[in-house]
Amino acid sequence: MMVLLSTLFLVATVRQDQSGAALPAAVQAVADRPNVYKTRTYVPQALPTFAEVKSKLPEPIISIHPEWVDLYWKAWDLAFQHLKQPEPGSGFVSNFIDPAFNANTFQWDTCFMLQFAHYAEPSFHAIGSLDNFYAKQHADGYICREISRKTGEDFAFGGVINTINPPLFSWVEWQNYLLTGDKSRFKDVLPRLVKYYQWLSENRRRPDGLYWNTGLGAGEDDLIRNESTYAWVDMTAQQAQNAYCISLIAKELNEKETEEFFLKELNTLGSLINAKMWDAKSGFYYDLKKDGSPTGIKTVLGFWPLLAHVATLKQASQLVQHLLNPDEFMRPNVVPALAANEPGYTPDGQYWNGAVWAPTNFMVVKGLQEYGFEDQAEEISARYLANMSRVLSETHTIWENYAPEFAMGHGVKDMVGWSGIGPISLLIENILGIRTSAAKNEVSWRIRLLGKNGIKNLTVGKLHVSLMASTVVFDKRRVDVTCDAPFKLNLEGGTDKISTFMVPKGTSSYSVDAPSAFTMSYPTVTPSSTQFVINPHDIALHKTATATSEQGQDLSASNAVDGSGTTRWSSSETIPQSLTVDLGGSHRVAGVSLSWEAAFARSYTIEISQDGIVWNKVFGTTAGKGRIEQIPIPEVRARFVRINCLSTDGLHKNVSLYEFQVIGL
Repeated sequence: MMVLLSTLFLVATVRQDQSGAALPAAVQAVADRPNVYKTRTYVPQALPTFAEVKSKLPEPIISIHPEWVDLYWKAWDLAFQHLKQPEPGSGFVSNFIDPAFNANTFQWDTCFMLQFAHYAEPSFHAIGSLDNFYAKQHADGYICREISRKTGEDFAFGGVINTINPPLFSWVEWQNYLLTGDKSRFKDVLPRLVKYYQWLSENRRRPDGLYWNTGLGAGEDDLIRNESTYAWVDMTAQQAQNAYCISLIAKELNEKETEEFFLKELNTLGSLINAKMWDAKSGFYYDLKKDGSPTGIKTVLGFWPLLAHVATLKQASQLVQHLLNPDEFMRPNVVPALAANEPGYTPDGQYWNGAVWAPTNFMVVKGLQEYGFEDQAEEISARYLANMSRVLSETHTIWENYAPEFAMGHGVKDMVGWSGIGPISLLIENILGIRTSAAKNEVSWRIRLLGKNGIKNLTVGKLHVSLMASTVVFDKRRVDVTCDAPFKLNLEGGTDKISTFMVPKGTSSYSVDAPSAFTMSYPTVTPSSTQFVINPHDIALHKTATATSEQGQDLSASNAVDGSGTTRWSSSETIPQSLTVDLGGSHRVAGVSLSWEAAFARSYTIEISQDGIVWNKVFGTTAGKGRIEQIPIPEVRARFVRINCLSTDGLHKNVSLYEFQVIGL
């Protein structure tokens, strides 16, 4: 039953462990500063509409994935439908973005929504959404996870023990600062963050120093690990992350003692997590049972120590191996909340025992990014957005969560809501590869996409900038920049070499080294009738395909261009073999994507032709890796594209392709 909370009932029910250490006097003084949000009143402000501000929002350009851009704009459209003004008498002090779930606003939903909504600055002051939670903070520091929009009162579902969400306020405040450069909030926010940290330390810490939560409180309502967990790896890592971000904020305010205290907290929690929750044999972080033994259940939450900065590089590398393992987390859609080889995993997702969720995907990607696993972060983001865009094309909306094995959405529809974090933030930061620091007046761009790509109307503090990369020509790429103020630009075009430019106001052009052809093998699972293949924009789809041989009618060349990912072309057991696609006319071509069955070509070439007679080689390798290989090529025009398979993988006598895609511009 849902109940409103009273402070007395809360204190009597929730405080099960009181093992938190007292704060140093200087830090306690910070925590005890008056809550200025309690004295604020709402000043009415009109809510912007999507139609009014669309031209002012960042505009991504991705020539080879227009469907991802469509998904991006759909997310913004839904987000603006869920902006709210405070209800009279609620005590809320700011306009806010709503989770689009029920009649209440949620703490951790809001924290993840703000990771994309801050890109709407200055049209909508998204970070003000947190002010409503600070205004509702209790005198002892407690902040309820769910608050009624109508009354402004705390709200419990399933009992007051479930009212603590992941403590992410400080992370969101810091990320907002990086984009906007505005740290004027910090002096008012810091006491609220310290006081909340103190409450968690006193009320959610086990005697050994690790933290606990409940399934509902943690946000993973029915995840199978909840039944046996006593100490929670996610809650402990989240508190460590909380300490880290509070230290950063304190440093900006020159609150040295507070900064040092929270750095010590980070180190203490990090040491505990690594000593007690890391299993060296399997190379994974686990929740703990009451007897201190690991639950042994692999969940997506085992990756949270990456974002908390507590894993070593060796541990991070081992975690990545689990992430890339198709038997565990590298499913057709990523990242499932429960590993696929765990009992209770549900292929169609439904809820937390298998479904793919926006907040945990964002956590995984950002954790990979922190440790330099940029390619893996990009691949997770690409798979996730490809699935979302496919579901959007079929259902015309965005969902609360997604199935790991099917192109299928579940839960609340029109959920933007936190589901906007992938189409907006991951698209800008990990697909386009654009990162910002307004405080440093700096933009960094890691360019990896084929074809023309970039962004217009990006606001970074007081800077407004547009960035556009051309296609690769002779191992070089031109980047055009338009801005209204000088800034520092770091460019990396695919060679791991960073070029830094001091960009003047106006329009400028720069050149960076970029590979004209490379092969990237993405771990994947063998497609089956219950799975799908994520492919680039494909102009070979349903075109005419021919091959030098076919094993049978069911293994014909046409299967490689049918887009199903479940049928395949297989050659006879001789080498060489070739597969040719007639595009039906001359097209601009920028690459191919190969989805191999187990029998793949170790050596092969890609050739193009305008007439099917004269052929030009555009790519060749003797080190094919199978699975999925994406091959950018210098932009050319062609009607015919073929692959010449020159040797097998050494285990098979034939070669076989599920899909042969041609990337068009």
